[in-house]
Amino acid sequence: MTMTKRVIFLLVIAVFMVSSLAFAGVTMPEQLDEEFTQYPDSSIVTTTNVPGAIVQAVLDCGDASIDDVYDYYIEKAKDNGWMVQAEDKSADSYSVLLVKGTLGGNIVVALEEDMTSAVVSIMQQ
Repeated sequence: MTMTKRVIFLLVIAVFMVSSLAFAGVTMPEQLDEEFTQYPDSSIVTTTNVPGAIVQAVLDCGDASIDDVYDYYIEKAKDNGWMVQAEDKSADSYSVLLVKGTLGGNIVVALEEDMTSAVVSIMQQ
């Protein structure tokens, strides 16, 4: 195979892989979805999943109020057996540390320029 054919072949593969990822979309990691679920009508900005260490999602909650998003996640946490360890609230950011067995949880909800975002994390302790 000539160098030109190899380059074309690699480009075709790269385009296929990138387009496949674009159509797949980002979904809520399974463990987070089981414990907290995605805030209604939010979109997932990014996720992180390091097995045995941390699973995390960053959500764009649009124009939802910071109180509504925070209350939603506190209710979900308590419904699923999480205990609140610490809470912190300021004018534009609410956060909570949670524990459930050997798991630690962290939820941060922030308001910036009329957009509410949430970072939902579960960590192994």
